[in-house]
Amino acid sequence: MGIFTVDPDAYSNLLALYHLLQWGVEEFLNEKKIDENNHCENSENFLKHIHTFTLYDLERLVKRHSQDASAAVGDRPQCLKSEYWVRVLIDIVCAQKNYLRMTAIHRSFLKLDTIAGHLTTSIPERARQTSMILAELMEEQLREVESPALKAEWLISFIKVLSRPHLAQYHHVRQGILTLMLHLTAYAIGASDYLPEHLTFARPFLRESKVEIDEVIRSQVLQTLLKRLAGLQSTYFLHRNNMEHVISSFDRLRKSFLAKEIEGAWEYKCSNPVPTSIQVEQNMIKLVKWTSSYGDDENGCHLIEASFLNPEGGN
Repeated sequence: MGIFTVDPDAYSNLLALYHLLQWGVEEFLNEKKIDENNHCENSENFLKHIHTFTLYDLERLVKRHSQDASAAVGDRPQCLKSEYWVRVLIDIVCAQKNYLRMTAIHRSFLKLDTIAGHLTTSIPERARQTSMILAELMEEQLREVESPALKAEWLISFIKVLSRPHLAQYHHVRQGILTLMLHLTAYAIGASDYLPEHLTFARPFLRESKVEIDEVIRSQVLQTLLKRLAGLQSTYFLHRNNMEHVISSFDRLRKSFLAKEIEGAWEYKCSNPVPTSIQVEQNMIKLVKWTSSYGDDENGCHLIEASFLNPEGGN
């Protein structure tokens, strides 16, 4: 269970569900062996088919072999119901993200409170110092975990909590996280090849590098950056050139993702974990509208008009 603490009864339910999943996977793989009339090793059969196993398969197997399924869960019949499986996913899997967000905001408050008295009074320099401190905080947290997916989730968590009102209401924090996100976004979409030294820890999550990070993860990081820039009413991607860089960046990610030869991954690819060009354009329209129509400030609207009236102007 890792970071989570559960009462004994809930733990017994989860243990029964684990046994049910174990039974379900074995039954599913046996079906595949019989269907294909093959005699491959269990490990080969597992690697070949496990990625296609879903909760729909488990539900089908429970209905077909109800007695065996009941034996797997023992005195926990509630674990045979698909409604319980959904609740576990929501309470346990989704709760992990809530934990990361909560921990990220707690650590951010502690860090910022500790250094508050040491910041300069100059507004630009104060924002620069805050940006460096926030980057240091993120890097420290990412070093504590090994999984690239979990590292990315921590990075996303810090970007989200630092750019939301609880912390972004403080001017130096708002300017600090905005500066940091602008550097990360410009590098991610290819608008700039420069990434400040204190942000190099995030490079694998922005572009291809020696550290292999899945395109899905890089897509999620970039989508988070764009949404939170819009949340801070940044005019960065109201410029035509930057819009085009964003669309091109997602196109590259999707082409790279689809080009990968992952055996049996067609269903996964069809679920569009990396957005299509149309989805990117639709999302950009929403973000541009969100940014340009906030409050009484009409500068965003004028900026969009100027960018498209003068496409060769480089803005």
